[in-house]
Amino acid sequence: MLHFSVDMDSSFSNAELAQILDRPSRFIIDWSERGLIEADITPATGPGSRRRYSYQAVLRAALGIHLKDRYGMSRHIIKNILDQLSGFDFFADWSGDFVKSQKAYYENIVEWINKEPDNPVFQEMLAEYQQKVSNPPSLINSGCLSILFREDGGYSWFADKETLKEIASCLDYQMGEEKKKGNIITDIVILDLGAIKNSIDQRIKALP
Repeated sequence: MLHFSVDMDSSFSNAELAQILDRPSRFIIDWSERGLIEADITPATGPGSRRRYSYQAVLRAALGIHLKDRYGMSRHIIKNILDQLSGFDFFADWSGDFVKSQKAYYENIVEWINKEPDNPVFQEMLAEYQQKVSNPPSLINSGCLSILFREDGGYSWFADKETLKEIASCLDYQMGEEKKKGNIITDIVILDLGAIKNSIDQRIKALP
């Protein structure tokens, strides 16, 4: 798959964002006013003001639209998920292709695994991540997001810089945690974010 790099310092107007996301301008304005899309470079300040959006804001909007179009999620759930991801700097990491090169990142994973000594899936991963702590690689991954929907209408999500295969291996753990709480999972969404980002990057490169 051909991949284009985008200038991290780029900013986009309402019209450009509408073109990138293939949505009418009124949709961009509506989602911006509802807080699903964030004009983080230049917010609206009154009549006639012009919003501008960062590359991170474009990725956030693209993910929200994907969740709406592909899975029919309500705007309320989409906004909650997007806001939580933003709180963890997910879109900042995603905009940089989830480059993993920091030793601390792997140390946190090892610490997390060690909290589950009776979990065979985690213990199988331990040696691999201990090696990465000793010699941290520099990898570029697409990043993944999984969302578990419960019978009671609630949901939980898990996002990481890992590959689709790696995040899928953690689903047993996630399902087990939900079961301990007495929750029944009715649907699971797993997204490999690389294709979404690549499509957006190509559309940005195609802007006049």
